[in-house]
Amino acid sequence: MSDLQVPQAWRILPWDTEFFGFTIARIDKPLNREELDAYARWADAENVQCTYYLCPVQALEAIHLAQQQDFQFYDVRVQLRLKVPFTISDVQDTTLRSATIDDLPALQELASQLHEDTRFVVDPGFPAAKALGLYRLWMKKDLSDTQGVVLVKSDSANKPVAYLTCQAKNQVGNIGLFGVAADYQNRGIGKALLKEGIRWFQQNGCTSVEVVTQGRNLAALSSYTSHGFRIESQGLWLHRWRRSNLDG
Repeated sequence: MSDLQVPQAWRILPWDTEFFGFTIARIDKPLNREELDAYARWADAENVQCTYYLCPVQALEAIHLAQQQDFQFYDVRVQLRLKVPFTISDVQDTTLRSATIDDLPALQELASQLHEDTRFVVDPGFPAAKALGLYRLWMKKDLSDTQGVVLVKSDSANKPVAYLTCQAKNQVGNIGLFGVAADYQNRGIGKALLKEGIRWFQQNGCTSVEVVTQGRNLAALSSYTSHGFRIESQGLWLHRWRRSNLDG
């Protein structure tokens, strides 16, 4: 560890570092030129291989400065929120069900197929198998969450072909993973899952529901906004790799 003081503006991410096998840090606010220079010195001293930088879309100067310091754009993060009163149909979709632990292998396989355009997968610095494995772990975590539920649509063999993961804590709901298998898209399944998710949040005392998605995921954005979600914030995900890492 270096002797440089660590400001609140950046930090090492222990979980990401352990999962990917190299040191990963995150910048938490827009930085000016002097702060970026200070960060670069700290990152080099800490042997940080990759840096995540979430920069608000309105912070154009900070974005341009970051690009001058070898940060590259990989994703748009869109955060949305739904507030009470929730508007849902009185008719419940009985073709949907809550997932069980027996569904985990199929759900993990589906998750590894449906999240191939995330920033971790499209950034060649991350090993592809590890990047996809991230969503397998995410699904396992959500399925074991005692304060949540994984809603699924199944095929004729009772195998999940779509999912929506939901958590509720302190009257705030959160949507984690949402996906529909390619062969089952454009059939209204995603819409039905989202409606049942909102019903579940209402039944579990939530007064608001949060979700984060990608700016390029137009289908998800359309689904959320059509159900009353409103965009709260947008940011750019920028990644910076150490030159030695990029050069192999």
